[in-house]
Amino acid sequence: MQQTPATFLAASHAYGRSPSDNHNINNIEDNAHLNNNNDNNRNIFTSSSAISSFFAQKDQVVFMTGVTGFLGKVLIHKLLTAVPTLPRLYLLIRASGGLTGAQRWEKLQKESLILSELAKERPETVKCIKVLDGDVSDPGFGMSASDTELVANEVTVFVHAAATTRFMEPIKQALAINTLGVQHMIDIAKQCKKLISLVHISTAYVNSPMTGAYVDEAIYYNGLSPKEVLDTVLSLTDEQANKATPKLLGAYPNTYTYTKALGEVLLDTEARKSAREGRPLPVCVLRPSIIVSAYREPFPGWVDTLIGPAGLSFAAGLGILHVMAGDGRLNADLVPVDYVASAILTLCWYNCISRSIGATTQTTTATTTITPKIPATHPMLQRLPIYHVTSSTTNPTTWGQMGVLVMDFFRDTHKMSRQALSKNPWQRFVPSMPLYNVLHVVCHFIPALALDLQLLLSGETARRQKKQRELAKKQEAEEGAQSTTNNNTNNNNNKKRGSRKPVPTFRMTQAMGRLNEGIKQLAFFTSHVWYFRCENTLAMQQAMMPGDRLLYNFDMATIDWDLLALIYAKGMPMYLLKEHLHTAIDTPPQAGTHWWRSHNSISAADHQYQQQHQQHHHSNNNNNNNNNNN
Repeated sequence: MQQTPATFLAASHAYGRSPSDNHNINNIEDNAHLNNNNDNNRNIFTSSSAISSFFAQKDQVVFMTGVTGFLGKVLIHKLLTAVPTLPRLYLLIRASGGLTGAQRWEKLQKESLILSELAKERPETVKCIKVLDGDVSDPGFGMSASDTELVANEVTVFVHAAATTRFMEPIKQALAINTLGVQHMIDIAKQCKKLISLVHISTAYVNSPMTGAYVDEAIYYNGLSPKEVLDTVLSLTDEQANKATPKLLGAYPNTYTYTKALGEVLLDTEARKSAREGRPLPVCVLRPSIIVSAYREPFPGWVDTLIGPAGLSFAAGLGILHVMAGDGRLNADLVPVDYVASAILTLCWYNCISRSIGATTQTTTATTTITPKIPATHPMLQRLPIYHVTSSTTNPTTWGQMGVLVMDFFRDTHKMSRQALSKNPWQRFVPSMPLYNVLHVVCHFIPALALDLQLLLSGETARRQKKQRELAKKQEAEEGAQSTTNNNTNNNNNKKRGSRKPVPTFRMTQAMGRLNEGIKQLAFFTSHVWYFRCENTLAMQQAMMPGDRLLYNFDMATIDWDLLALIYAKGMPMYLLKEHLHTAIDTPPQAGTHWWRSHNSISAADHQYQQQHQQHHHSNNNNNNNNNNN
């Protein structure tokens, strides 16, 4: 018998959450053998997992956007490792740099550590992937007629994660992707004949103007009118739109949060309209806060981007950054990327089963189907279901706490990186913006200018520029030789990939300018605090089976911030600079330091975690045997 949302719902309630089920996963082993153990655990629990069984149904077809980003890669890795028998996975990838979506995916599989490992270890599993060329900013996602028909006829689960996360993306580009892309998502979802779950990934900071307040899992319109904004701004020239941006943003700190908020209002309006018309969309929204490196999966500390706090923390660890605008006493609402990925997959399942309320079942000898019969007055149709994946109200930490722990790690290893400018890095938060501006000049700009002048006078800058010119000529010669055998399209692609920016004369000074820009963009979030309520998310956790709470863990209460700081700090040089710090950790110069005590407790905690998995597995086997005997 095919499993349906009704059977998942019954199983979830049969395994109601109790305090004893809150497993302690506070410490994470960061050695290589951990990943092998994780694979064993996944194999053990996939068969008894309601969520994995949901995705493994023979007719299940998952469609994802935004898969080439930091979160998207982890999401794919998590889905295919937790559900190795996933029938089909469609990935929308935009053509870029002269490469088609399929070519970009092939390149990504070779260059991304986690995707290359996935393809090598699970070659049969990745065969379920089919890449569709498209762009979320185009109507119908810009897909071909055949791909559009394929999605409409087959897709059952739709995850829309595509977005531009650059804080100050030009307003027209941000609107096209983050707002208009939502309208295109809705249009496609309405065509999907078998759609049972649609999850839109937003951000907790769509309500960023509500500083110092408790934020509910609800839509706050805040006077936003998406249709009006789209009609007005998209008709302007780029220059006119950029000039109008400050007035449009109002209390919003950047174009990212503003256009994501517009997208949510647009989605809520369309969802209500569809419900009134008797064609309710199975849609919900997941709002993560600030996403940081992995806590446990695919590898502890894994990160492949310098966007957001990772870039600034890394600069501080290298001894480049010393002062940050913000208040270190305020909450830092951080969430590991693997927790967000697990929450997304769980929500795909939970969004489906929660909509089986009041449903009638039709049973045949081969299958059981569900016909949803939700009254028009049901709360589900009155407001868009929102789920916060945040830490501020469940397990808070502060910017100062995380900063101190990360700097402690970098100092205590004494050799954080061969590229470090200082073996004794330090960093402080400065609540006053005028004071920060002064300290930026003293601590960042003047040292950078002095270094640039030193390199210029010593001839080092000229040598680097000459070397780059020689490299550029060599590449041009190679491209010229290739042009005799390649067509014009391939030749243009090679030029794009081979082009390099010239080495600037004042390289460090320019870098400090970009760093200062990043600090000021993040300053709004390090200078204010929000308290995100998580009632819907907690209800979703309570509906999960005990095994699923381990396999798809996103319980913020299980995060040990001291350990996350260690993992976070170690992961940046390891995965961004490809520098391994095992030697530094195995033989620490100061074995009594705080982070080293935490490191020594990791193995014991992970052993406890493995025992919990084994005990639960034996318990499931005993229950199955008893059921078979009965």
